[in-house]
Amino acid sequence: MSQILMDPGDKTRLQEFDPIFKAPLTIDIGHHEVHEGDSFLCGHSDISMANTDTFVMAFKTPITKRVHLTYEIHTLAGCHVDIYKDSTWDASSGSLLTVYNRFQNNFPDSSLVEEDQSTGSFIANDNMILDPTTHVAGTRVMPSFYLFGNNQKGGGTRAMGEIILEQQTLHSVVLTADGANNAGEVLLNWYEHTDG
Repeated sequence: MSQILMDPGDKTRLQEFDPIFKAPLTIDIGHHEVHEGDSFLCGHSDISMANTDTFVMAFKTPITKRVHLTYEIHTLAGCHVDIYKDSTWDASSGSLLTVYNRFQNNFPDSSLVEEDQSTGSFIANDNMILDPTTHVAGTRVMPSFYLFGNNQKGGGTRAMGEIILEQQTLHSVVLTADGANNAGEVLLNWYEHTDG
């Protein structure tokens, strides 16, 4: 079943409908942003963590776009993840974490950049920063997310765990090991959207 529609660009489109529920077939906004080239991935794993070891993924959100963030974490022997805003760190420290565009034919850069305004000596050029020194977490933007036990996987789905981060703000994602002989991984998935 289908119906002819006119899109905002004055082009004729064929709208498909589900034959049982008679509902229009659509994709969600997060999926649409993948098609637009505005959806990104970045991750880090540490396969040798002692109890209470941490790693930090740090970035700054853009001025004109909103970052809609979800995450997935994996652990060998238990861990928890915290997400903070108003974080600070030494802008000339840490290493780069590559940000990947989910639409491989497009490749626009992400608008996430590491740029400490007080020094300006280190700009990550559309990468996240791993383990900058003198990191101060700031204000937690969600409850700590815990995984208990061995070989656990978890995270926030878009429906339950999406966080829309404050614009033009330094953020950090911190994974903490909650057991010895551990390993941990954080995968961040986000899209960047301009209002209007």
